[in-house]
Amino acid sequence: MRGILVDSNVILDIFLDDPNWADWLESKLEKSSSTKNLFINSVVYSEVSIGLERIEDLESFRVSLKSWWLPDAGHSPGGNVLSRKGFFQVPEEKRC
Repeated sequence: MRGILVDSNVILDIFLDDPNWADWLESKLEKSSSTKNLFINSVVYSEVSIGLERIEDLESFRVSLKSWWLPDAGHSPGGNVLSRKGFFQVPEEKRC
């Protein structure tokens, strides 16, 4: 399946409404999505979602971008997010 992998920096700039990049990036993604599939993989999903209170906020945003989940090695986005959030709930001195 061919398309464009959307990097976490792009998503964050749009999601956080960066004054220098958000509008430009959104227009480029909108234009690209008319001819190509947009994809997000588990790494990108985890990087973006770690700072969010609710995974549903990212899911709504992903759907609005018309992007597709790109499975990699059987990982689910939700599992990665929960793993990372769990890691940061462990006191730093007890982390591996």
